[in-house]
Amino acid sequence: MSGELIKAKDVLKVGQRLEFYVGNDDDRYPSRIEDLTEEEILVAMPVNSKRVPVIPARGEHIYALAVGERCRYRFFAICRGTKVLDGNIPVLVLSRPDTVDRFQNRRFVRIKMSQQVRVTVINEDGSLAEPVLTYTIDLSGSGICFVMKEPVKVGLTVSMFIFGVPDGSNMDVLGEVIRSDATENAADERIYHVGVKFKHLSRPVVNRLVHYLFGVQRKYIAKGVEIYS
Repeated sequence: MSGELIKAKDVLKVGQRLEFYVGNDDDRYPSRIEDLTEEEILVAMPVNSKRVPVIPARGEHIYALAVGERCRYRFFAICRGTKVLDGNIPVLVLSRPDTVDRFQNRRFVRIKMSQQVRVTVINEDGSLAEPVLTYTIDLSGSGICFVMKEPVKVGLTVSMFIFGVPDGSNMDVLGEVIRSDATENAADERIYHVGVKFKHLSRPVVNRLVHYLFGVQRKYIAKGVEIYS
């Protein structure tokens, strides 16, 4: 099962392996939990390929993955600084989340979301089709699904301007069409659900989008609204 929120205290344990991203770096840094308090996680200082410590800025949001036996758990934490544990173990001090998101594979959680999006299909010869203003079906940190009145060829690149995401801002992104499925709307009209995989998103943008979707997910769960991944 993926997209399930679980209490962090039932998941995070001393000695558990962690992986997380720092700042604008696209690399994933391994670490482990050295100690836990009611409000903080103390993790082994990560190092880069040259064995140089990787230290986030105080107050920076860290996108972390906790590794379990059969799945992984995603969460965001805030860096609260560094310290030395037991006299000789340098650690990062992170805020302890209330919940983590469980998933069994590397996919990002997808959230049902009707959001306005302007889509421009880039034809095989490089020419641009007329922009189409439509709406989304769902959104994740790695892709999007939206409605079109005509099919879009798999493999084509599309330019998308997504309104109001994340956090009231807008996203201007490129993506590759990976599916274009015919269906019908409430008026029995034929439409197409076009699935697109994002291209060239930087790690900071992905982190920001995933953080936003986690917030939406929590609101949906609190209201009893159906979500899926």
